[in-house]
Amino acid sequence: VEWIKAVEGESSEGTEAGPKKFKMRAYTGGPMQVGYYGAPVVIDLSGLTAKAPIPILMNHDSNRIVGHADVVSVGATTLDLAGLVSGASSESDQVTASAKLGFPWKASVGARPDKLEFVGEGVNTTVNGKKLTGPLYVARKSTLGEVSFVAMAADNKTTAKVAASAAISRKDNTMDPKFMTWLEASGFTPADLSEKQIGILQAAYDDEQTQ
Repeated sequence: VEWIKAVEGESSEGTEAGPKKFKMRAYTGGPMQVGYYGAPVVIDLSGLTAKAPIPILMNHDSNRIVGHADVVSVGATTLDLAGLVSGASSESDQVTASAKLGFPWKASVGARPDKLEFVGEGVNTTVNGKKLTGPLYVARKSTLGEVSFVAMAADNKTTAKVAASAAISRKDNTMDPKFMTWLEASGFTPADLSEKQIGILQAAYDDEQTQ
């Protein structure tokens, strides 16, 4: 399970109060360590049903709503989602505020296994284009119920970022228009830069202006 891509950094429709947008790579087709199973679990993406809107939660708790995904793309080896941090909750505030401070959010899928197959020890199988060896469980058919922001994921390779909180939008008024013009002339896209990167470039710009 590898996850995500970060949010794309603007307020909805250009308004300051709009919900943050996100894109998430939720799964890359490999084994997950899930506590209540005695062996790794793999979701067969060819048998996954995933229809928008998909709730985005905190720690798989249906009472802790972060937002929703209104775009769901199931590929041969990956599961991608995009949507809004639309929850009117402390969890949505926590996700965006923590992401702005650089917290490395991870993601975790919540799927119902409709057809589960056990692959015995030493037995080979192919799932999502990967050759795997048991023991492991394969969810040949499953239904995606939600995806959660978590501090620790079933697979430590997963990541989930809210880039809208970490980047400064070109629609914001917090950046000097001359500095923005300098960034774009230098080949940078302000909305794609982290605060740390902007700080470094701001110092370079200021130094250049004093020469």
